[in-house]
Amino acid sequence: MNLLVTGAAGLIGGHVAREMLERGHTVRGFDAQQADIPGVDWLHGDLRDLELMERAVDGMDAVCHLAAIPNSRPREQWPDVVDINWRGTYIVMEAMARRGVRRVVFASSACVLGGVCNTKYRPKPSYLPFDEDSVVETDEPYSLSKMVNEQTARMFQLHGLFDTAVAMRFWNVRDAVTHGLGVLHVPSVLFAAVHPHDATQAIRLALESDLVGFHAFAVAGKHRYNPDGTHETVEQTHEYIRNDRLAGIELRQGFPETFRSSASHRRLSEVLGYEPRY
Repeated sequence: MNLLVTGAAGLIGGHVAREMLERGHTVRGFDAQQADIPGVDWLHGDLRDLELMERAVDGMDAVCHLAAIPNSRPREQWPDVVDINWRGTYIVMEAMARRGVRRVVFASSACVLGGVCNTKYRPKPSYLPFDEDSVVETDEPYSLSKMVNEQTARMFQLHGLFDTAVAMRFWNVRDAVTHGLGVLHVPSVLFAAVHPHDATQAIRLALESDLVGFHAFAVAGKHRYNPDGTHETVEQTHEYIRNDRLAGIELRQGFPETFRSSASHRRLSEVLGYEPRY
């Protein structure tokens, strides 16, 4: 496979580039930043440059689109988030359509699920764990850009310009080296995370599969990240409920011994065989 990875100098992009090279694929990397990944054919620039993106996607069998401004941003940065994440993604997909590249796997985010990434406006979920059927609603430009990108990919696929478009709704991509022991959040939120190696596995499975159509998958690890450990006991979860912190929330999966994560990767496992290892 000839694969273009946008954002190839980033945390997930670097892992994807290395793994796909190891599996015998040809990788072209596109990024505004420099990175030393032997074997990658690099092209540097701005993904909003349509002519440049057409050069980048030319001759590719698939695109893994990961380039973006990450996470929620202060009010003064909203225009940049919209321009790079939203318009930039459209430019990537427009370039693909013009050059006949019909398969894309791209980074969406759990933030499309209404307040997951913004505690100030976080609504109470109707059930846990979150999954692909959870309500999609946004509360700031980052999550909005991810939601729009999903619909953009779906539009290209519906109009026959893509065969396959897969949105990966990543939950807090973290590794121990970069981010330490875990993610601190208010205790009423039973949060999820995913290791870069597991995120890469999900992307690889989608790229190498015979999946067609538009799909969105929740991508989470086995456990939530917690400074006190990666497991949350049922007793502790019940204590949250007794304190009305989770009152009215339905737990849809059984957790026989531990509350492992606030996000379910069940559909990704069933459809593509994903099994988180970290």
